Amino acid sequence: MPRGKEADGIIGDFVLRNKKIEVVIGGGASNRKANMGAFWGPNGVTPGCLYDLTLRGSDNDQLTIFSPSKQQGPVSYVRIGEDAKSVETYVSAATSGRLEKLHRYFLNEGDYGILITSRLINATGEKVSGPISDSWTRFRESGKLGEVEWADSVDPAHKCGYAYLWLPDEEGNLPPHTKNFAPGEEVLVRRYLAVGTSPAQAYGRAMSKIGLTHKVLLELNDEDGQAITTARIDFANDGKPIPGYPDEKGKLELSLPLGIWKITARENGRAAREIMLELKGTGSTQRKIIMDARSGISFKVTKEDGTPSPCKAQIIGVGETPSPKLGPVDRAHGCVDQFHSENGIFSIGLDPGTYRVILTRGIEHDHFERVVKVSKGKFSSLQATLKRTVSTPGWVSTDFHNHSTPSGDNVCGTADRLINLAAEHIEFAPTTEHNRIMDWTSTIRSLGLDNEISTIPGMELTGSGPHLNAFPLTPKPHHQDGGAPTWTKDPRVNAINLRNHSGHHPTGWVHINHPDMIENFIDRDKDGQADGGYRGILSLIDAIETENYRDAQILYPAPYRITRRASREQVSVVREFV
Repeated sequence: MPRGKEADGIIGDFVLRNKKIEVVIGGGASNRKANMGAFWGPNGVTPGCLYDLTLRGSDNDQLTIFSPSKQQGPVSYVRIGEDAKSVETYVSAATSGRLEKLHRYFLNEGDYGILITSRLINATGEKVSGPISDSWTRFRESGKLGEVEWADSVDPAHKCGYAYLWLPDEEGNLPPHTKNFAPGEEVLVRRYLAVGTSPAQAYGRAMSKIGLTHKVLLELNDEDGQAITTARIDFANDGKPIPGYPDEKGKLELSLPLGIWKITARENGRAAREIMLELKGTGSTQRKIIMDARSGISFKVTKEDGTPSPCKAQIIGVGETPSPKLGPVDRAHGCVDQFHSENGIFSIGLDPGTYRVILTRGIEHDHFERVVKVSKGKFSSLQATLKRTVSTPGWVSTDFHNHSTPSGDNVCGTADRLINLAAEHIEFAPTTEHNRIMDWTSTIRSLGLDNEISTIPGMELTGSGPHLNAFPLTPKPHHQDGGAPTWTKDPRVNAINLRNHSGHHPTGWVHINHPDMIENFIDRDKDGQADGGYRGILSLIDAIETENYRDAQILYPAPYRITRRASREQVSVVREFV
């Protein structure tokens, strides 16, 4: 199976591959879904949709799901097509309750994309409405350039982008995005979904299916001729720019439609560089972009014994120097004005200016603070030792409730979440992804964090009511939800299922998250008469993670108050363990 940050392939799925790309189409199992958050609710299953798309051999899937014509819910079947090369998903009108649908996936040799067709038919005797437009998820940055929808990976450093467009019929027409189908009426949608090392590269591959394109080869170097590999290159043609990324040699090869293009190279710590290209005909154009020497800060953060230390660095602009924007909020290595490190050895590109640097590692370590001046074209060095001043023998710093992208309710990479936990000095973090039994041990090991943080396989069983965290559980790789049980309304049934799911563990742990305290423990039917709630639930759980659903003042008498500067960051709901 292809791998990657968003890879979701399991036994029973269908894999299409040529020499360029790999594609996973979800199997026809009634409970098949990419993850809990692709579509929420009891009808959130998505068999027969496209789950994974990556360049062959790169193991870099960044797509949760592509749903042709918003396909969702049960299907009649998913199978290999009659040509023995395609995969087709069929939904009868009886199964869908509205339209008859046939989605087909074709992969041609040498293509960097997949052709997906959808035939939607009203086989009833009445008018039927239905969506024709597509949906895909989840991305932080996406847009539309002409007829092409594009999206970037959540972490741009992963260097993967997608683009798709609808292909016109023989008369040059495109179908509507939604309509009322008359009895017997049908609509055929043909779309091409491409993948590349960036949205710009995928965009060019999609555009090559409907018009003339011009090959462009860019090479990005500094003044000493060294390749620049971590910059962003924006391509604009009378609209919102679309990003591209250089490879390990500083090169980016792509195709663009004819016309005038403004190309801008950007990287934290360097002045932006801009060139204009006028592309004519079907030839090719090569250009070099030279950028200034980079400026920033190099860090070496250690423990008191001199060994590397995980840490969190916050970079705050001083005076007229603005605070940096190091990247999206969902990653460890550069999130807004912070950088979370697994080993304390890292560099941050920064524009010239003055910055207040704050280094921390949780509440048991003293913080380190210093004002650093960054000069143009130079890196300042900063070495620091984080002293552990709170002694806690016999105690372990834990966090029993954490999620990363497999949970579906967020897009933070699993490695990023674990770096974040280590930087906050969490020593034990059970694996508690939503509705998926997993084990973070291999990721911890790959990050070199074996001696800093430990885990145990488990999950958070989730539905439209109280959730339950449980561990240890045994994952079943390449099975739906890692072999997890299914949530039910009765929390006692959930607790029993979790305790016995992987064989009874006398020291196993089950706790209930944010329950309705009245319904679950006092008045189950909420008729105002106490009936004991779900009687016996307390004997089946080890703890309650309560949630007030209103401002909490439990820490009001404390000598220090936690405040936030921005109202959008204020904590208004507080959870506590009991």
